[in-house]
Amino acid sequence: MRKSKRHIILASMIELIEDEGLTALTFDRVAERTGLTRGGLMYHFPTRDALLSAMHEHMANVWEAEMTSSLPEGADLSDPKVRAAAYTAGSLAATTRAELLLMLESLDHPELNRFWREVMDRWAPEEPAVGDAAALDRYIARLASDGLWLNDAILPEPISPDLKARIGQRLAELVGVAPKD
Repeated sequence: MRKSKRHIILASMIELIEDEGLTALTFDRVAERTGLTRGGLMYHFPTRDALLSAMHEHMANVWEAEMTSSLPEGADLSDPKVRAAAYTAGSLAATTRAELLLMLESLDHPELNRFWREVMDRWAPEEPAVGDAAALDRYIARLASDGLWLNDAILPEPISPDLKARIGQRLAELVGVAPKD
């Protein structure tokens, strides 16, 4: 299947952010990475804001796809345990510098943060009610998952695959749903 120019542009933007950070994300640098002209790039993204918005939306969709792919076929998404299991499994996926930088940038820009917030609202365990031990376990798993994700994003050496698998298994036990094999 041939990739669309839009997909190629988004992939090039991710590489650029990984290599040089968000400040390198200019029309000229993206055009250089993709081999497109500045005008060709602007055909797909008429403004830098449109470029950034598409990047945030794309990365949030990638994150959501990672969570969805962790679920067994036919999983009941209305079940908070299932959503919590997917959320914790998503933290086991490889974290990228681009994802971290974009999430941080979005905190000051509600129009960009909405993409991340919508995913969080669908998948992240909610604050537990007093006395709901299972919901508290899911929330603890969420916090541990967020910490694991951040650890991978900021430390130069990733957690070993064996330890990550053991952590993932323990988080799955905590939320009460076995991960997909």
